[in-house]
Parts: sequence; structure tokens; C-alpha cells
Amino acid sequence: MTETPSTDSGGANERAGLGIRTELGDGERFVRTAIDAAPIDAIVVDGEGTVVFATESVADVLGYSPDELADEPFADFVVDADGSAIAPADDTRDRLDGRLRCADGETVRARIDVRGFEFDGERYYTAVIRDSSAREPEERTIDRYDAITGIPEYGVYHLDRDGRFEMVNDTIVDALGYSRDELLGEHASAVVDEDDLPECRSAVEGLLTDGEPRTVTVEFAAHTADGDAIPCEARVTAIEPEGTDCGTVGIVRDVSDRKERAEELRQERGLNEHVLETSPVGIGVITPDGDISRVNDRAEALLGLTMEELSDQTFDVSQRKLYDSEGHRISPEDLLSRVFDDHEEVIDTEFALERPDGDQVWASISIAPMTDAAGDVEKAAIIATDITDRKEREETLREERDVIEHILETSPVGIGVITADGDISRVNDRAEELLGLTIGEITNQTLDVTQRRFYGASGQQVQPEDLLSRVFEDREHVLNSEFRLERPDGERVWTALSIAPIENQGGDVEKAVVIATDISDRKEREKRLRESEARLRQIAENINSAIWMADADLSEILYINPAYENITGRSRDSVYDNLMNHLDDVHPQDRHRVETAMQEVTQTPRNDGTAIRFQEKYRIVQPDSSIRWVTSFAFPLQNDDGDVYRFVGVIDDITEVKEQQLELGRQRDELETLNQINTVIRRINQGVVQAADRAAIEREVCETLTDSKLYHAAWTGEVDTGTREVTPKTDDGLETASIDRSFDIDAVDAISMAVESGDIQLIRNVAALPEELPVTDASPNGAFESEHSSAAVIPLIYKETVYDVLVAYSSRANAFSVREQAVLFELGKTIGLAINAVERKAALLTDAVVELEFEIRDPDVFFVSASDELGVEFEMEGITSQSDGTYLQYFTVTGCKPDRVLERAGDEPGIERARIVAEDEDENGALVEFIVGDSSLATALAEYGGTVRSARFAEGRGTCVSAFSQTADVREVVEAARSTFARTELVGKRERERSVHTGREFRTALEELLTERQRTVLETAYYAGYFEWPRDSSGENVADSLDVAPATFHQHIREGVQKLVETLIEGAAAA
Repeated sequence: MTETPSTDSGGANERAGLGIRTELGDGERFVRTAIDAAPIDAIVVDGEGTVVFATESVADVLGYSPDELADEPFADFVVDADGSAIAPADDTRDRLDGRLRCADGETVRARIDVRGFEFDGERYYTAVIRDSSAREPEERTIDRYDAITGIPEYGVYHLDRDGRFEMVNDTIVDALGYSRDELLGEHASAVVDEDDLPECRSAVEGLLTDGEPRTVTVEFAAHTADGDAIPCEARVTAIEPEGTDCGTVGIVRDVSDRKERAEELRQERGLNEHVLETSPVGIGVITPDGDISRVNDRAEALLGLTMEELSDQTFDVSQRKLYDSEGHRISPEDLLSRVFDDHEEVIDTEFALERPDGDQVWASISIAPMTDAAGDVEKAAIIATDITDRKEREETLREERDVIEHILETSPVGIGVITADGDISRVNDRAEELLGLTIGEITNQTLDVTQRRFYGASGQQVQPEDLLSRVFEDREHVLNSEFRLERPDGERVWTALSIAPIENQGGDVEKAVVIATDISDRKEREKRLRESEARLRQIAENINSAIWMADADLSEILYINPAYENITGRSRDSVYDNLMNHLDDVHPQDRHRVETAMQEVTQTPRNDGTAIRFQEKYRIVQPDSSIRWVTSFAFPLQNDDGDVYRFVGVIDDITEVKEQQLELGRQRDELETLNQINTVIRRINQGVVQAADRAAIEREVCETLTDSKLYHAAWTGEVDTGTREVTPKTDDGLETASIDRSFDIDAVDAISMAVESGDIQLIRNVAALPEELPVTDASPNGAFESEHSSAAVIPLIYKETVYDVLVAYSSRANAFSVREQAVLFELGKTIGLAINAVERKAALLTDAVVELEFEIRDPDVFFVSASDELGVEFEMEGITSQSDGTYLQYFTVTGCKPDRVLERAGDEPGIERARIVAEDEDENGALVEFIVGDSSLATALAEYGGTVRSARFAEGRGTCVSAFSQTADVREVVEAARSTFARTELVGKRERERSVHTGREFRTALEELLTERQRTVLETAYYAGYFEWPRDSSGENVADSLDVAPATFHQHIREGVQKLVETLIEGAAAA
């Protein structure tokens, strides 16, 4: 409500608050006279709602005089509104709409504007009454109002020009949850969402300003009294103005259901679209004309839709070829005709589909007609499922059945199928032999169990009928039961027998599979093993080292010898329950490290025998508090399958050695040691550069190492990866008798790992080396013992090839630190490079060479696959290496356009670049240069000193001829070639004499090629300094000297130089 200023009754001198001039005298009388003269219908009520004053003009509206109204409750004159609301307790009402009762019994519609004020401390309210309608019978007005507002589904409202509610029907009141009194006079923006206000305001303003009768529709969210939002749609029109006042009326309805349905449809369309796009099958819709109205990505890929088809939204069936399971061609047009013309459905029909790109896939296709309202087929839905994998699995199953049959016939174990009656339905040759089937049994397809006797491990006889009864009657499986089988001929063999029932669909056991394995050899080995274990136990009981044996989890100790008590000072019983109890004896500073190492052993995968090893040095605290240093080494024992089934460990007392090592380590300065090592390495590098052959290199290395104070012995061993052997060739500090005695690489883990990984490995105790390689007493103090020294195994490697291993011994306490290992590893690479260089040099200088011819069928080789795919032939013209490790290879290419070869080479990862050097259009061929960066046969052969002489590739196969020196290890070369390319075989080996050209022969050959004029030009250019840099004479100077044109000079010089280079290169290739 709007407050008016309070008025005081203090007399004429205090009327200024009423705006009355003082000289007018009695202000109260003046005010009354002015109000009566003005056409204002006003009533003043007190705080109780009783009339205390009325203007004379009220009589014109209500028919009552001011005196008749005085002291009467104002609510008695109000018909359809709360009259008491004119004086509300909270002063919130400033307008009231309703009907007032007149003195003649009629009613008049009135708008009452209320203003509150205070007078003499009391609250009063002035109500200004406006007649808002002509007088009419109340019944007619009510009927019209009810007709407009009585529709329950629609809300009806009236807004004045300012947007305030003049009227609302019950539907709006019920929907919004406000009372009618709360809405009437309130601005419509109070219930309209603020986001929708601009649109609603614009629509209403347009209606009020256009002046043309029209209706607009707006949508908005209406806020209810409890804070909810209702989606609404309103149709609004303007009220024809009467005088100066106008407004709008509208019919509004709740569109929540429509919005929900629209959202449901949107979500359903989104779901359908998601299902369509993520469907694992291809789905498409086409018309009879081949137009594509919808297709998902899977259908695009499966049907092989071309870019033109996708762009034009068409489906060209003529580009597809269909074949049935028998390989017969099926017309796609016939399938579509069945659908569009005959209204048939094609259901799950399987075809081999050849797509436009030539690829062929197996597909299960269903085509369903889609009819319109008239029943005509206007579209068809195609569902295509890629069943290529299933078809391949079916083919695989057929192949597997053939393989199983082959395995059955070639199996080293006996396999047979018998019935409960002894009938043989299937048996292989091994079963016939092992079970000792007689001619009669084989002929009659029966097994007479009475002729076999089975004996258990303890020698008791087991009835064969009992075994069969367990299978056929009790449905048990007899698994790997071991028996001594006495066959009909009286011979006894140890057999592991397994019998498994085969049930029919009814669950009855009608057959059984019998698998019999001859285990006689294994039983004999087990017997010898038991005898060997007994002998080993006797040894173990009498040595100084503590030996223990545990299960694979180290959870149970199976054996520990008496020496454990001497080393640790504790009884063996303390660790029999659990090996981890041994940790109680370990020094606290070492305990965590040892515990972690032991746990890693048990947590490492059991099939990795080289990884699950334990080797630690630590301190033991004996009961008397004395401390002993021990080295503990444990290694796994594996069965025939490679599985670890137990661990064996050795604990040695190394206290004296450890103390000596600690003392020596404190006396040496690491920096001085590294300086000495670098000095040794420099000497070795200098000697290697000057060495003439491989033996000289290795001899220089060993002697230089042992001449230093760092290493007291060294030897190099030649590695043969084919036979898995190492043969010591050069040594210094070893007994000479040990040279040239080969031993197994795997006999020493460090050597095996160095060869396999190409990394340096350490032998902390040289006793691990074979006995053929003892170390002499070469320590500085003359008290060196070989089992207490360490050694480094250094691979002599060039690229990926390990030529030899270098083993250097040292008794230094701090020998082979990480930095020292890094220096030695680089030394190994330097020596490997030097060996490769002298091998290649030997191959170039020797008068006789070995030529190896390889056949290559590996499809991963570009030239093999390209020759097969393109029908092209590659003939190598030359090959040369570059400083970055790549090879330039030149091939004459015939059989197809060179551009196709370049395009195919562009897709090959191993070809860094290819270009056409020269093209012969008449011969349909070209000289093409390839830069090969990936592993190639040339790189593999070059590591062994080989040079490629020729290579040719055609029809998916290739041949390559390479030359090696006679000292080259052919087996290693072949292994290197096979490891580079899987399908590579050596098909030829021959020796031939290298053509040796003398200087005179070279000059003679060159003179035969050069014309007299070309020779004259070359000699003149040479003597004139044309080939110097910077040139002493230019081409023009030499041309003037020869009295020829510069162009003629350059032609002769170019042809002469070309012939000189051809003679040089082709002569080297021929050698």
C-alpha cells in the first residue's frame, strides 16, 4: 500500500501538512468543502472497518447519503469481495475489486483504491471508489463471467495496460496456488519465469501498440506458490479501448503433457539414433530406385559404400557380387526384386559379398519391405551382419578336426576309444603297440581285458575289470594312474593310464577314452635319481658349506645339513618349520634387504628360471653376539615342463674374505681406479686401430688388460649361437691348456645372459666358470685364490651381432663398479666395430671368397610382397651404405608402371624414400632408388663382413648372392639371415677366386673405353689443375688451351669421367 503523510489536529496554524494556506482560516471546513465540490467518490474508514466519513458524490454511485453510511461497517456494502480487507492488519492492500450494493438493491462493479494514514495516533484508510462498469442486472454479468471463466482446462485472465491482473478464473487460482486476492492487482511478471519475460512483454506490447485486432501465442513457465514451474501456452488478444483505458485478455493452458511427450519423443529419437550408430550390424534403408534414405557406419563399411554413393545417397547394386556357400553367383537385383516386386522378406541369407574395392566378406543379409498406407512397398530395410569371423572359425574347426586326426595317428602316446563290452571304436598305432593288442583283437575290433594284468607301485595286482567298472558304472575318471602292465606276450612295461567316460545326450556312459603312456624310461630315471640323492646326501652331510632344500614357496624346509649349525651357531630345528626363521639370525641392518630378496624369489613367475635366483651377502649374528659374513645363494630346480618345484641354497662363511675386501676397498681411491681404467682403455684403442686381423685385436686387448694392475687375467671366447658353445681363443693369465676347449654357453649364467642381451654381466665368484678355465695365482700379493675373484663378461658387439665375449678377472674389492661397467661396455662396442672392420677388409683383400645364395620368401620384405602384388620384377644394380645407417639400393624395375611401385613403397614403413632415377618407356621399366632404413638382409650380412653381389625379386620370392671371406662363419651368417627374415633359406654355397686387377690391367681396360679425344681432354684438365680445389684452371681456360668450345670440353670431360668411374666400380664388383 501507499502511505499518505499523517495529519495533526492542532488547529489552523498547523495545516501546512495538508497544503492549506493559513489565511484560509478553518482548514477542516475548507477541506470538506473542497472534497464535496470535487467529483471524488471517497469513504474513510477506521481501523475496525467502520465508515467515519463519506463524500457527497458517493450518493451518486451507491444511492446512500454520507449520514446513512456513517458508523456502518464498510463490509456490509461489499457483495463479492472481502470488505474487511479495506483495513488489513498488515497494510498490504492498495486496491480492491468487487461489487458494491446500492440503495435500490442493484449492484455496481467498482475498483477501490485504498490509501492509509494516521490521525491523532489512530489508523484510518481512505477508499476512492471508481465505477468500473455501467449498471446492468447482476444475473447477466454473472452469466457472462461464468461462460468465460468456467472452462476447467483453460485459465482465463485479464490484465490492465500496466500488466496487472484485473481478473483470473478458478483454473489459474487452483494451478498457481495463490488466492485470487493475492493475484488481483499483482503484476503478471510475479508469476512468469524471468527468462520468458522479454518474449511475453514484447508480444503484449505489440498487441497494445498495433491497434489492429489480432491474437498472439506465447509460451512461458509459470511459477506456483510452492516454487514449482508449469510450462504454459497462452493465446492473448487486446481489449478494445474505451476512452483511454485498455488491456489484454488471455486463455492459458498447461502444456506439461505436451512438453513431456515432446521430450520423450526427442529421447526416443536419440536412443534410436544411438542404437543405430552403435549397432554391431549394418542397418540401412533404400528405395526401389536405389536411393539411400538412411545408413549407419557399420553398413557403410560392410557393404563397401563408395564415396560417390555416399555423396549421391545412392546404392549401386551392380558394383556388388554375391556368392552362395557353393560359390555360385547370385544377382543382387534378384534379391531386391523379391522385396520390392514380390513383397517377400529375405531372412538371414548368407552370402560371400565382393565389395567395389575387391575385398570379399561373408555376410548374413536380411531385407524387409516397408509398405506405405496404401500397402505399396516404398522402402526396404537392409540388415547386414559380418559373419566372416564365424565362417573362418568354421573353417578352422574343420582344419582342427584334420589336425586332431593327424595328431591321433602321430601321437607318441596310445589313444583309443572302447565301449563297456570291450569293443574298440578307435585306436591308434601307439595304443596297439603299448597295450599289446593281438591280431585277433585288432581284427575283431575288441579288447580282451582278461589277457592284461596290472600291478601297482607296491606290486599288488589290479583287475582291469575294476578300472572299467569305475568308469562305466561309477562314471569316475581314472587320471594318470601308474601301473606295470603285463601284456599278452608276457612283457611288462610301466604305463600311465587315463580313462575318461564319454556320455551320450541322455547322460549315459556309452564309451570311454583310454590314453596310455609308456613311462618305463621315466621310472628308470626316478630310480637312478633316488640313488643319486642318497649319494648327494652323504656328501652334503660332510662339507663345510650349509646346504638346504625347500619347496617352491620356501614355506617348508625339506633338508638342511649340519654345517648350518657351525655357521650360524643355531640348531637346524629352528628353521625346519619355516625358512623365514633364518631371518632372526641376520644382522638388523641387513635383515630388510635379505627378507625382500627372499620374498622376490617366491613372488617371481615360476616359469622364468633365470629370474628367480637369490644371491646375497650379509652378516649373521651368532648366539655369542659374534658377527660372521656369509654369502647365500639359492637357485630353482625345474621339472621337464620348466616349472619350479623346489629351491636349493648354499650358505658359505666368507668372513675372512669380506674383511680383506673391505680393507682393500678403503685403501683404494675410486677416482685413481677410474683414471687407471681410462688409461688402459686408451692403450687398447690405440692397439686395436693398428691391429691387422681379428686375432691381433683380441691378443692386444687381453695383453693390455693384464699388463695393468686392474685385471690379472683375461680371455676372449668365440661365440657360436648355433651350437650354443663358447670356445676360448685368446688369453693372458690363464693356463694355456684351457684354450680351444669349448663349453656350453648356458654353463655360466653370466656368459649366457651377455650373449642373449648384449649387455655386460658380472661373475662375482669365478668358481662359477667351468673347470677348464682356472685362473693362475696372479694377484699382486701372491695369495690370490680364483674362487674369490670376480669377473666381467663383456660382449664384443657390433650393432646387433655378438662376435665374441671378453672375460676380464679382477681381485679388487671394488672391482666393476657401475661406471667401470659402462666404460667396459663401450670398450666392447669399440672392439666389435674393429672386428667387423677387419672382417670386411679381409673379405675385400682375400683372393678367394665364399659366395652364399639365399632364397627369401618372407612377405614382410617389401621387394618380396611388392613383386607378388604388382607382378613386378626387381633386379639390383647396386647398393651403398650411408653414415646414418640407411642403405641406398638401386633396382631395375620391370613389369609395371614405376609410379605404382613408388605408391606401394610409400606405404612401406621400412622404405624411407623412393624415387625414379631413369625411366625407359619402351621397355616399361625404370631405374629406381630406394632408401632402406629398416632391417634388411644387406645390414645383417654386412655385420659379418659380407657384401651383396646380386639380388633379384619376382613372383613373391627373391634370391640374394653375397660374398664373404673364407674365414667367415657360414652358420652364424645363416642364423643372422634367418633371424632377420623368417622365411629365408640358404640354397647355395660356392667358393671362387677373386679377380685381381693390376694397375696395368686397369689402365689397359680404361684406354680401351676412352676415345683419343676423351683421353686428351682428361690429361689436359688434370695437368691444368682443373680437378684441384679451388681450381687452378676453369673449364673455359682448358677449352681455350684445347681450341674447342666450352660445351665440347664439358661433354668430353663428363663422358671421360663416367667411363673412369664405371671401370673402377664395375671392376670392384667383379672382384
